[in-house]
Amino acid sequence: MIEVDGDTHGLTAPADASRAALMAHAGYRTLRIANGDVTNNLDGVLAHIASHFGVRHMAKEKGGTA
Repeated sequence: MIEVDGDTHGLTAPADASRAALMAHAGYRTLRIANGDVTNNLDGVLAHIASHFGVRHMAKEKGGTA
């Protein structure tokens, strides 16, 4: 499960931890990513996500597609 945490994450951290524990018990992993990283470093975020799945992320080149 991928969760994008925004500015209010500090306010919801206890509930997030509880939900993550419940999901982990069900066999899911939670990958948390900061909203600012999605906005400012999308390629880095995609590479981070890909690494968790054992996939090599290929950055888009100018004028091309990944």
